[in-house]
Amino acid sequence: MSSFRVLLWLEDEPRRIRAFMFTPGSSTSSWRGETSIDVPRTLYPIGLAVRRRYWHDPLTKTVVALDYDQNTLIKFSSFVLHDDDEGDGDGFFGKAAVTVGHDGEARIVVDASGDILKIFARQKWRRCRR
Repeated sequence: MSSFRVLLWLEDEPRRIRAFMFTPGSSTSSWRGETSIDVPRTLYPIGLAVRRRYWHDPLTKTVVALDYDQNTLIKFSSFVLHDDDEGDGDGFFGKAAVTVGHDGEARIVVDASGDILKIFARQKWRRCRR
């Protein structure tokens, strides 16, 4: 049997997302790595990119990502989008989408106040050599 992985996420419970990874094996196949989080009512799915599933909460400007790798590791992470208070100052981010940049990394594109599009990327941290 060839090697493959199946990621399943369920949004069937109110305010809860559950995720599982299916891994076939030579002797047994199973669903592994179950994880789940509680979510606010205003969390909306915005897409898939670079082995991550993304949701966005426009009220709190929070992005939740479901990360998964080839070793059946799945985990949720979250971050808040920076608001520099340009525009009319209401601080609301409207529609959001996820895309992939030229460097292969995910970008979050949001419709900010005053007909402004903002593009966000996760910063890569590097160790400094001394």
